[in-house]
Amino acid sequence: MSGANGLAFDIDDTLCDTARTVMEIMHHLFPTHIPFDTDVFLQAYGQPGHVPEWQVPAAQQKIEELLNDDEFLLNLPPIEEAKNYMAEIDRLVPVSLYLTSRVHARKEVTEQWLQKHHFPRAPVITRHSQVMEVDWKIQLLTAKYPDIFALIDNEIITSGQTDFKGHLFEIKRENWQELKTFLEENKPDNLFKE
Repeated sequence: MSGANGLAFDIDDTLCDTARTVMEIMHHLFPTHIPFDTDVFLQAYGQPGHVPEWQVPAAQQKIEELLNDDEFLLNLPPIEEAKNYMAEIDRLVPVSLYLTSRVHARKEVTEQWLQKHHFPRAPVITRHSQVMEVDWKIQLLTAKYPDIFALIDNEIITSGQTDFKGHLFEIKRENWQELKTFLEENKPDNLFKE
């Protein structure tokens, strides 16, 4: 696999509508004093755990419970734009692996979710529970998968200079066509998928 030169995809908030779904549940359980609009809250806070009114232990515990509940994870909706574009993207440049900040205990349900929603088959790599570096995905790709053509993630985090030679593409709901165009114009000549 170290030679795979396709794409590495993040899952939560890239393919799977995780933060949006958790925000909506949290609003019902812990209503905020300011008017709630999911898109506004996602723009302002990014993640449910960052909403100021949900900084209380009970709210933080509920967020943690949701993100570690296999049934909840299995039933999360896919991001429609991801679902609509993924087969075409995989034909252009194959998906070589998925990287997720979910811990290893959530690997099986993550694989089931990908299969349930007909995303391309590829290995799922989870974050080791002891890994706390924000740029762990880029470090892992650099060390073990240096030939990956691109990392596609909703939030690209680097801690300065990186030795990763692939492309870093920050994906949002509105730029899947941009990703497809980028891959059409830049796909490597020597693709293979293990």
